[in-house]
Amino acid sequence: MVSETQSVEALLAQVRGNPDLLGNLLRHYRPYLNLVASQRIDPRIVRRECGEDLVQQTLAEAAARFDTFRGDSEAEFSAWIQTILNHVLERAVRVHILAEKRSVNRERPLYYQEGSASFYWFDFRACDATPSKLLIRGERALQLAQHVDALPGKQGAAIRLRFFEGMKVRQIGEAMGLSHTAVAGLLKRGLRILRDSMNEDLWFSDVVTSPK
Repeated sequence: MVSETQSVEALLAQVRGNPDLLGNLLRHYRPYLNLVASQRIDPRIVRRECGEDLVQQTLAEAAARFDTFRGDSEAEFSAWIQTILNHVLERAVRVHILAEKRSVNRERPLYYQEGSASFYWFDFRACDATPSKLLIRGERALQLAQHVDALPGKQGAAIRLRFFEGMKVRQIGEAMGLSHTAVAGLLKRGLRILRDSMNEDLWFSDVVTSPK
């Protein structure tokens, strides 16, 4: 269950008044950074270094360098902490390249997103066509990441693979070792929880049972 959270601006104001509250702001961003890292990082590196460990490094660096941050808005802080995450991911790529003796040109480039927190949500309602990508931004992106992070394990994994990675139901079943019916059930239950918790249907497709 996700508790009511304050806006980034309110959290920043609190930290300015009391630096000991910085942990609250960083915890607010952890679910979002986990999602962003899983979307941006080369899958070969995930096998070498856990994505959550990279996010933990990002938060540690943000804590150590917070006194250099001068902004007071969500967009400014999101851009700042995503820059730190990008640097952490770049270091992981370089370590991987050295370990595997691969060319930089063969590595998948990192995706950079400036400004507000944001990510794409794949919309499968038009199941006979390529799914559209809805851009979720700002406080709504942070809130959605927190609610996805709170889903039970397999439900959360299925939702992330389907709607953040754009995988087909069949592919999710193969990745998770589950039947099509089992994956469809996880997606339906996960979407229902998200609808109820966020009280909004805009991003949540009903078409989750297609065998595509």
